[in-house]
Amino acid sequence: MRPTENNIIEEKNKATLDYYNLYEIKIADNDILRFVSNDYPITFNNKTYNPFPISHSEISENSNTEIESLQITISNVSRLVQQFCNEVEMRGKEIKIITVFKNKIDIPTAKIEDKYYIDSYEINEKNAVFTISTKFDVLGVSLPKRVFTKNSCKWTFKDSSCKYSGSGVGHCDKTFDTCVALNNVSNFGGFPAIPPKKVYAV
Repeated sequence: MRPTENNIIEEKNKATLDYYNLYEIKIADNDILRFVSNDYPITFNNKTYNPFPISHSEISENSNTEIESLQITISNVSRLVQQFCNEVEMRGKEIKIITVFKNKIDIPTAKIEDKYYIDSYEINEKNAVFTISTKFDVLGVSLPKRVFTKNSCKWTFKDSSCKYSGSGVGHCDKTFDTCVALNNVSNFGGFPAIPPKKVYAV
């Protein structure tokens, strides 16, 4: 059941609500993307949320007061989201949806906060659509098991999947061209044959 602070119970029960939807996508411990579905930046709890075309489907609770899964749609016109998806394994990443009432924006506890984890996603030239749920692990098995991308390798350089053992040192940029240069194409972790502008999750 989602927690609700006492100081916003009256606010959320009003017939007409005036609020911001804030989004936090945790890429790493110290790397968090903060967006607001708004035309200008919002500062809440000493954090700045940047305007970006982002929205989510309706949040609902089941009979056990647990939040069901939903979808977040983010514009990919700038290719910002696709860049992150190519460089970072997004499955399992934490996403927070924070509802903040406009007339209480200066009160850090005046919020409704839901935490989710990315289960899967699809990307095209216009949007990235993330399917998220409150639990990433289903019966002890993480789903989807793997994301298939065209140009980005998901292996860690020189690990048991990469299998590269040559003299190449330093950072691998995870591209197919680098794998060709290192004569390691047979172990490339991407799928060059996938049609362009597509990402598949299974």
